Amino acid sequence: MNSHRPTLIALELLCFARKAKADTQRCDDATGFSADGRFAVADGVTSCGVASGYFAQFLTDHFTVHSTLTEIDQAIASEEELEAWLCRLAPQWQHFVSGLFGAYSLEWTERAWTKGEPTGCTFAGIRVVQSDPSRRHLNVIVVGDAAVYLINDQVIEKFRQKEQVSPALAGATNAIQLRFQNNSRTLARSPVLRHNIPLVCGSYVVLATDAVADWIEAQCATATSTPIEALRNLLDLRSQTDFEGWLSEVHGKLPEDDKAVMILKVRPE
Repeated sequence: MNSHRPTLIALELLCFARKAKADTQRCDDATGFSADGRFAVADGVTSCGVASGYFAQFLTDHFTVHSTLTEIDQAIASEEELEAWLCRLAPQWQHFVSGLFGAYSLEWTERAWTKGEPTGCTFAGIRVVQSDPSRRHLNVIVVGDAAVYLINDQVIEKFRQKEQVSPALAGATNAIQLRFQNNSRTLARSPVLRHNIPLVCGSYVVLATDAVADWIEAQCATATSTPIEALRNLLDLRSQTDFEGWLSEVHGKLPEDDKAVMILKVRPE
C-alpha cells in the first residue's frame, strides 16, 4: 500500500501552481505532494494573521513529507486521531515560528502570538491507496472551504465545507479552519473525512483553495455539458505559466485572493 510504484500508476500529477493576489508578493496558499500518494493544498487565513502563509505550508509539508504514511493514515481515520496528530505537531510549529520571529525581527507578530492571537488555514488533502492494479481509492480530508473534486464525464463529486452567509456575517467562514495558538491547537469545526472512494480510469482529481473552488462550482452550476467539458480550460493546465495565463482569461470571475490548484488524472489500470 505504501510503495512508490503503485501510486505513480494510479495518478498522474498534471499541474500544481499557486499565485499571490495582485497587491502582494507573498502567497498565503500552499501546495505539497509526495510520490507515495499524498497531495495537499492549504490557504492561510488572513484574519488569523500570525504567519498564516507559513502555517499553511507547514501543514502541507507535514501531511505530504514530514509525517510517515502510518501517521497520516491514522490521522485521517477519525476526528479524534486528527486532533492527536495536530497535538503532536504543535511543539514543532512553536519551534518553527519562534525561529521565524528571530530571523525576520517580527516583533509585533511575536507579541501578538505570545498574547494568544491564532494562526490558521483551511486545508484539503488526499491519500491515494492502491493495494493492486484493480483496487485504487482515495482517502480525503477537508477542513474549511478548500476543496477536493473527483470529476468524470457524468458527475463531479465535491468534498468541501462552505456555508452560505449574509455579507454582515461573511467573516464567520473564517472560523471553519485549523488553528494553532501559543501552546494550543484546535479544529474550529469537524472536518470532512471520507474513505475508500473508488478511482475511475480517466477521471480527474482536483484540489483547490477557495477562489478556484468557487469558480469550479460556478462553472458546473451553469454548464450544459459534462463536468469535464465544462472545466476543460482548467483541466488542460500543465504548468505555472499555463495557470497564470488561465487566471488572465478568467480575470473578473475570481475574487482578488491568493489561488492554488493541483490537477491529477487517474491512469489506466
